[in-house]
Amino acid sequence: MIKFGAEAIEKEDKKAYCMYIKTALLQDVITAIIAYIIGSLMLNYIAHFMHWDANIEGYIRLYLITILINITGSLNAILRLHDKFHITGLVAIVGNFTKFVLILFAYMLKLSVYYYVWIEVVLIVVQNLLRFYYALKTMTEKDIPFRTVVKTKLYIDIKFTKFNIYNNLVSAVDIPAGQAVNLIINKFLGIETLGVYNLFVKAGAIIAQITDAIGQAIFPEFSKMVAKNNLEDVLNVCKKLLKSVNLLSTIVAIVALVSYKIWMPFLMQPNLEYAISFSIYILFLGFSGSLVPIHQLFVSVNLVNYNLYIAIVCDIIYIILLVVFSYMFGLIGVMLSMLLQCLMVCTCKITILIKKQFWI
Repeated sequence: MIKFGAEAIEKEDKKAYCMYIKTALLQDVITAIIAYIIGSLMLNYIAHFMHWDANIEGYIRLYLITILINITGSLNAILRLHDKFHITGLVAIVGNFTKFVLILFAYMLKLSVYYYVWIEVVLIVVQNLLRFYYALKTMTEKDIPFRTVVKTKLYIDIKFTKFNIYNNLVSAVDIPAGQAVNLIINKFLGIETLGVYNLFVKAGAIIAQITDAIGQAIFPEFSKMVAKNNLEDVLNVCKKLLKSVNLLSTIVAIVALVSYKIWMPFLMQPNLEYAISFSIYILFLGFSGSLVPIHQLFVSVNLVNYNLYIAIVCDIIYIILLVVFSYMFGLIGVMLSMLLQCLMVCTCKITILIKKQFWI
């Protein structure tokens, strides 16, 4: 939506823009319905396989409702295309703060788990309704009322549809690799090491939020620059962020390693292996964060079909490395595997960009 919408805005093609909005919304709604049906049908089998009791199955069945309203992709795209980044941030902040207050309230009153699930469900519904409201408001401000989108003739844009399919397939392929790390750590290193890993992930989530925000801000601008054939500025941004973010993360990683006996007692018993692991994890976060512009450039120049093959190959190698390195080097090996996977993806994408003459 962002890539093709930015091109339509640049060409001042309101008809195409309305068609992309309509197609994206329909795809979001249809896939949400399909996902809800599949989830509902599979729940009994999964619950039986995992030996879940009736209560857990009930919680999940209730939570499945959120799938039907989870059409944030197209709504966020509309807001981002028109520089309404503050709205997505505001909705998230208000929602998370409200969730925190309600969960604290539930904890103090010792309410049942059902209450916590209802908090999650209701807040997701409210947040998405707010996104829908602000997206409609933004469209009206830009002289593109929703009724115009509804009346726009719908036709299948092959490039647009293929682009979305490839993006969704890449996300689906990455899911097993993302979950594999917890299973492998638990299997080879034990529950204690898994707890330490998850603690590092929680600490690194702050950096991840920053890189996500950078990605959300950059992608619409990159799409507009590419539409204008202004690749030189795009490459300058990529190269500057690649150098500056990696330099900063290297400095932070070194400081964290040297001073681990100072800060680690606040979290756990000081441990050199965990300190080295955390330092490598910081390098991984910095490196992956610096690659955000490259990922966005890759999508903006319509090379998204290569993403699927890169994801499949790199994820397979990554899982093999996880097993071997975690067995050989413990948690340090896990972090090295993550860093190497990031390096593989970066190398593949830059190689393809050079070959396609998008990287000079």
